[in-house]
Parts: sequence; structure tokens; C-alpha cells
Amino acid sequence: MRCEQEMRLFLRLDPAPTAYEVDVSTLFGFAFVTETALEEKSSLLFGLLRQAIMKLQNMSHNNILDFGQLKGIHCEAEGIRKECVKFMLYVRISIYRWLDVCTTPHTVSPLQDSLPSRVLAELSSLLQHLGSLGDFPAHQPSAKVYPPSWHLFHLNLDMRWACLDILYRLQEKTTGFQPYRFDCETPSSFIDDLVRSLMTDLVQVAVNKHNKLTPFEEVTQDPFPCGCVREMWTMVLMFLDHRHKTFLTQPFWAEFSLALGHATHGGGGGGRGGMVEGLRGARDPLAVGVWLLAHVASLGVAKTTRGGEEETFQSNWPLMEEFLRKCFDSQHCQREERLRATLTHTLSLCDLWEPSVAAVAFLWEFYSKRLNDLFNVPRLGLQGLVNAATSPALLLADVRACCPLSPAHRANSIQSRSSFQLFVAILSGYLIGRCGRPGVRSWAQIKGRIYSKFHKRRMQDLGEAGIHNFVRLFLSIAVAVAERRETSQAAEEGAAESDLQEVTSRMLELLDLVNADSMAVRLAVWRGLFSLCHLRCDSAAVAPALLSVPSRLCSELGSLVAAPPPVPRGGGGGGGGPWWPLVASYLEWTRDALDSDQGWRPWLAGLLAAGLADALRAAASSSSSRANWHEGLKFLCDVVATMRCGV
Repeated sequence: MRCEQEMRLFLRLDPAPTAYEVDVSTLFGFAFVTETALEEKSSLLFGLLRQAIMKLQNMSHNNILDFGQLKGIHCEAEGIRKECVKFMLYVRISIYRWLDVCTTPHTVSPLQDSLPSRVLAELSSLLQHLGSLGDFPAHQPSAKVYPPSWHLFHLNLDMRWACLDILYRLQEKTTGFQPYRFDCETPSSFIDDLVRSLMTDLVQVAVNKHNKLTPFEEVTQDPFPCGCVREMWTMVLMFLDHRHKTFLTQPFWAEFSLALGHATHGGGGGGRGGMVEGLRGARDPLAVGVWLLAHVASLGVAKTTRGGEEETFQSNWPLMEEFLRKCFDSQHCQREERLRATLTHTLSLCDLWEPSVAAVAFLWEFYSKRLNDLFNVPRLGLQGLVNAATSPALLLADVRACCPLSPAHRANSIQSRSSFQLFVAILSGYLIGRCGRPGVRSWAQIKGRIYSKFHKRRMQDLGEAGIHNFVRLFLSIAVAVAERRETSQAAEEGAAESDLQEVTSRMLELLDLVNADSMAVRLAVWRGLFSLCHLRCDSAAVAPALLSVPSRLCSELGSLVAAPPPVPRGGGGGGGGPWWPLVASYLEWTRDALDSDQGWRPWLAGLLAAGLADALRAAASSSSSRANWHEGLKFLCDVVATMRCGV
């Protein structure tokens, strides 16, 4: 309903064409002459309005437990609210119709001349009487019988929007029109103050709700306690956007930053506490700012213009980038669950706005120094840790599911995916492009930053978790580049294929630098190689560098079986010798390749030629258990059966 009123405001239409068409109207139980009541009795009418609001305020302070009595009070409170809204509609209609008639100086009477100034004074007194939105409970009751405090909260919203409507009409009609004068404040300056007060109160409402949420609950809920608060945010956004275009006033995001007490350019002190001074009482001001920004941005992502065309609302990456800098500050880095929530909101913004290379580059600087971290949440146990039993095919499928991560899976991803995986999803979305549009220059802008972080010493410092994160990173880049190749025009397809070849070759070169002195690290490297081969099976042109992967794997397997390395400290032995995990992985992953599509044909010959003999030799060795020997024979039978079916 309010949105319809807002459109009538922007189109300079009568707020309610069929209302107050009679000569005498009833307001607050008294009869008034419709055309002259506001002009002659404005002080009395606004006094009655304040009395009605005061009565509702007194009702909200009484704790009533009896349901029958509560129902009667609900009806009374609802009636008071409707009467107040009805009066504010009358004020809007009266001003609209009166200003339409008075178009020349000699038609303005003394009472009419002073009316705008008197209305401003009454509105100022009214707003002081209302109080702050954050002082009232804003939750939606489960029953249909609402307490007086609920009606008072929504009456507060109604009054504030009505004041904005009245002030805007006064500003629009009296700008440049000499007969009307204002004693002190003008409608324009009053609107500025009212908007900032309203947005500050709406932010405080979000703070009150956020203080009751954990980071995991935060990503599944929005900062709007009810639909009316969401509608108010939407209307304020559209109102400020329209006013900015009409009167060249402050845009919405500038007012939003002021409501957070945050100056994007300079100021604000040096600590985290001074960054969002407007969020007083917040348990985590930085988290509230990110949460609120992500959800408010979704309200104005696209709107239809008068011509029927879609117009994208302006983005606000500078504010989000500063939030990220504070959240991922190396000296005050927040907990893993908080990082996950922040990155989940960042993913949402990447869907709404054109991806920001500055944000992606900053996050990469943070995570490039922490590749060996596990990124786990202690209370979640092993969830989110490196799973050494993951097959290459499943790893690639998981990477594809995150490139990009769909909105439907983000609510659960905060518990099942680490913050590094969420960053990789952001990077993939940036490379693919917003809304499926290929990012032609995306990879060229970021690849230098990524490649520069990897060299021989860095690769040798990576442990099992580091190799796993490295593999996921490069597989995600390869998947994103491959996706861009599929959606590119014919002229760009060759460049995308060249980029894919480059990523593949660079990943293989860097894996060659890994110091695989432990079985876990070697398995992680092998898993990455097999995953890359799974990925390139989908390509019509196999990367030449990948053709050497089978011979490399078989060579390593043969050397280990011929001269087993010492048992690593802390385990790695067991039935079958220290190299048996590699042999078992070879058997399992090659079987997956046999069961897959025809794309594996270029590699199967190499995998089976020397590797099969080494695997069977390892299974038949004296140190191997009987179960391992049976596993080797079963694999041989599977190979024979597959080859026979293929002939």
C-alpha cells in the first residue's frame, strides 16, 4: 500500500483521489470543514493527533496477560492507529489540493501564507513526540491479536513516511515560489534530518535483531523483523534515489553510510570500534554493517523505469571493501565462523553488483598467506577439514558445485564449507562473470596476482592441507575459465581455450615443485593430478602437458614399490608397507577412470601399461596383506572385463 502511495508521490498525483470529497469530514471524532480545517485548525488537529499517540503509548506500557482483555485492547489500539493514519492522509490531500489552487501571489491569504511554516513546526513536534523505533519490540506476534506495542511500532513507521510525503510535496511545490515563506527550517533541510533519523532508527532495529543471532543463524535471516520494515527500507531507498535525481541531493548510499556512522573516505578513527559508531549497542558492529548492507542492497538491485526498461541500482563496493579490510585485518582477524558469514554476504553482493576486482584481490592477499590453515570451526569437529578419502572425481564435482555457489546452497554452506572455499567461490564467480555474462578481462586482471604467490619455496612449504587448498584453487580457476569458454562468442573461444591450457600447464609445473616427503602430501598431489585429468576429459583438445601425467604417476609408483621409503614418523605403515595407500589410491582412481566416459582414453593406456604391473607387484609382495592381494586381483578382473566390453 505504501509503495502505491510512493509512486503517486513521484508522479505528482493526488494521494487519494476519492477521499475527502465531502464538505464536512470527521477527524478524531469531531466534524470539520474539509477544505479549511487544516488551514484554520492545524494546531488543534495536530494536538488531537498527539493525544491519540500518547494514549497508545500509555496502553503499550501496561502488561496484560488476560487474552480476552488483550483482544479488546488490540481492537482499540488498531482503531487509534487507523485514526492517526487517516488524519495524516487528510493533511497530504489538503496540501496537494490547496497548493494546486494557489498558483499566483494575490490568491494567497495570510493564513495560507503561514501554513507551510506551521505544518513544519507541527511535524517537528510530532516526530519528537514519537520517539525512536528501536525502543519498541518489532517482532511479528504469532497470534492475530497484536499487543499495543506492536501497533505503536507500526504507527511510528506510518507517521514517519507520512511526514516524508508531506515534506516532499511542500518542497516540490514551494521551491522557487515566492509567496510562501518559512520562519526557520525549510522542507529540504527538514527532509535531510528526518531521513537520517529514520535510517538510524531502522539500523537500530536491525541491531536489536542481530544481537540475538549467531553467525550461522545470521546467514539464514534478514534484518527486517517484519514485512513493514522491509517495505520501509525499500521506500526510503526509492525516495532518496528519486530525490537525488530530481533535486541533486545526497544519494541513498551516502545517507546509508551516515546512518552507520561511517565515512567511506577518511575519518572514522583507527580502531574497529570507531568504524561504525552509529551501531551503538551492537554486539558485533562490523557484522551488523555487512549483514545490513547485503540485504538492503538486494532491495534495490533492479527497478523498472517509466519506459519499461530495467535499471540497475548503483552499487556500493567501496563500503563493502572497507568492511572486508576491517574483518580480515591481520592484527584483529575474526573467528572462522564470522569469516564464513561475511563471505556468504559477499557472495550475495557479487550476484547483485558487478564483481569487484579490488575485493577479490584483497581476499586473495589474505588467503594466499594461509593456504596451510585448516579453516575449521572447533565446535563443528571434523566438518570442513581436509578429507583424505575424497576421490578425484568427487573433488572435481564439489569444485563444480561451487563455481559459482548457487544462492540455494549458501544457507547450509556456512557449516559445510570453509571460508577458503567460499573465497574460491567468489573468485570463480568473478572469473565467470555476473549473471552468466563472460568476464573477458577477468582472468587477465587477476592471474598475475595469483601466479606471483607461488614459487619453489612456497610450494615446498605446503603441507597436506596446503596442497588440498592449492588444488581446489586451481581446479576452480580451470572450471571457471572452461565455463567462460563455453559461453564466449566464437571470436573469444580461442582465447578462453588458451587460458585453460595455461592454467593446466601452470598447475602441473607448480605440483612438480612440491616436496612430497610424506605419504599424505604425495596422495594430495596425486589427487590433484587425477582431478585435473577428470576436468580435461570434458575438453575436445587434451592439454599436451597432461599426456605425461600417467607416466609420471607410474614412475613414482614403480620407484616406491622397488625401493620403499622409510615409514614416516607418526604412522603411515600398516599392512602392505608405507606405499600401499598410494597403490590403493591408484587402483581406486583408475577404476573410476575406467567407469567414466570415453574422454579418459588418452590416459588409460599409460595408466595401465606400467602402473598395473607395479600395482600387482605391490599387492603380491611379502609385506602385503591377503586383503590387498585380493584387491589387486579384483582390479585386474575389472580391467579385463572393461576391455572386453569395449572391444
